[in-house]
Parts: sequence; C-alpha cells; structure tokens
Amino acid sequence: MERKDTNYKKWSFKFLIYILLLNALVAYLIITTPLGIGNSGEMLGIRLLGLSLLIFGLLIAGIVLTILSFKNKEEKNYQYNISVYGYPIYIFISLILSFL
Repeated sequence: MERKDTNYKKWSFKFLIYILLLNALVAYLIITTPLGIGNSGEMLGIRLLGLSLLIFGLLIAGIVLTILSFKNKEEKNYQYNISVYGYPIYIFISLILSFL
C-alpha cells in the first residue's frame, strides 16, 4: 500500500504557534486597555470574544490535525513532538490559569 504524503504535523505545529501568539495578543490587550473610560471596556470585550473564538477554533483544528498525523503514521520530527506534547501542556496551563 502506498503511503500518502501529508502535512498534518506541519499545520498542527503552525496552529500551536498561532495560538501562543494570539494568547500573547490577548494579554497585551488586557494590560494596555484602560477600563472605565468611555466604551473601552465594551470594545475590549468584543475583541476578546473574537480572539477567544479564533483561539478555540485553532485549538480544536490543531488537536484534530495532531490525531490525523498520528493516525497516518507521519514521520516523527520536532513539529510532531511539539504538537503531541504542546497541546496537552497548553490545555493544562489554561485550566490552571482559569482557576486563579
């Protein structure tokens, strides 16, 4: 049986990097937006909602791509390893931070 050449691990790795960068953007927005002045709190909420939905979508897509990479027995390299270990670590850290 011929092995298909897929790039699931590459896209899963990219999505993990995008998630981390978007979380840094969320932290920056929260730190720099002054609350209580005009509509800034309402606009911040709308921006955070949009970014949170994007992060959640990328998280689900990245996990699915990691599973497909495992299922298709792609060659294991740094992208595969970071994806396999990065998503559970990200979820664990997110859960811990949500309780603070």
